[in-house]
Order: sequence, then C-alpha cells, then structure tokens
Amino acid sequence: GVERSTPDAPLIIEIPLLFETGTAHRFDRVVLVHAPREVLLRRLMALRGLEPAAAARFLDIQADADAVRRQSDFVIENSGSLADLEAAARPVWQKLRHPA
Repeated sequence: GVERSTPDAPLIIEIPLLFETGTAHRFDRVVLVHAPREVLLRRLMALRGLEPAAAARFLDIQADADAVRRQSDFVIENSGSLADLEAAARPVWQKLRHPA
C-alpha cells in the first residue's frame, strides 16, 4: 500500500518480496515487519486456508529472515495483536517523518 499525507511526508510502498526481487537498493529506507516463522505459519493457515506443508513451502521461498533483518533500516515486530503492531510501528513512523 501507499500512503502520502503531505508533500513532504514519506512515501510508503509495501513490497512483500523486496529482497527476493533485488530491488531494495532503489529505496532510501527499508522497514521490515517481522513475525517468527511459527506465527507466520499459523497466520497463513488461518487466513489463506493453507495446509501446514503448503504454508511452509510458501515461507521457504522467501529470503532468509536473518539476512533481511540485517539489510533493513528498521524492524517492527509483528507477533502480537494489531494494537501491538500499531504501537511498535508508531516510533518508526515518527523517525521516518522527522529524521534527525
């Protein structure tokens, strides 16, 4: 998704396979929204109706989580509720809007 509230606000682009496509270098900052593999598997099965093996294959084609974490400028943990995610994202958003 894209959000742009004012002319000088950061442009946010959601790219699920950013590192796999080799396009991360095109952006000023990269924000990783991360959840542990077990949480991702559970979410894929619940939200997309995938069987455990299919959900695991889906995750296996993605770039290594540790490598992606090292290449990201910010990491937002997403293993809890939506409210937890919003609370974790707020300080990152402020840093992007008002860099020091």
